[in-house]
Amino acid sequence: MPAPTPAARSNTKTLGHVNLMLDTFIANCPLDDLRSITRALLATTVPSTSSAYHAVARKQMRRNLPRSTAPPTAPLFLIPDHSSPTDDPIPTAALSHVLTTARMLFGIGMGVEALGVLVPVVRATLGLHWDEDGPMIDALAIVDGDIAQAVQSSREQVASGLVEDAAAGRETVDTMRRVLNDVRQQAAEWDCEWPFGRAAESLEYLKL
Repeated sequence: MPAPTPAARSNTKTLGHVNLMLDTFIANCPLDDLRSITRALLATTVPSTSSAYHAVARKQMRRNLPRSTAPPTAPLFLIPDHSSPTDDPIPTAALSHVLTTARMLFGIGMGVEALGVLVPVVRATLGLHWDEDGPMIDALAIVDGDIAQAVQSSREQVASGLVEDAAAGRETVDTMRRVLNDVRQQAAEWDCEWPFGRAAESLEYLKL
């Protein structure tokens, strides 16, 4: 095999220099710009680029999964005066963090894992009252939509054969169903609006 020409050696060196510069750019690029660049890259290149991106993202998220699926350490909802359970609860920053984690998971095809992250959110509503037009019901409507999207992602995950532990996945789904039913019964007893209709309907057709 002939030795590389000076031009070839020069190109190799240049590519290495460009990679280093790109890494510097990525490390310093504002987050909004980085999002725009990533979206443009995935939208304008061959489909295999998107598949590779998903694979790398799933690998990264699986590495962080024990931390991501750990139970929340801060309250997800707070009672304003910390005394009466009949006061409309207020969603906290901890809830936003949990929902962000769930969206990252179901957004890259890890819907079953996202459901595991969302179970504690639904469970945290047990023992709470909420008004029909307060901040709590608005937050729960968002949670309802996120669960429905996680279920859709789970269906695609199952169809693609990407569920790594089917038994654990079934337990997650069964737990979500039980907790949703518990909240439904409580809402009926306390005459509160039950906010998880989309989630429950979606789960009816999820099979692992």
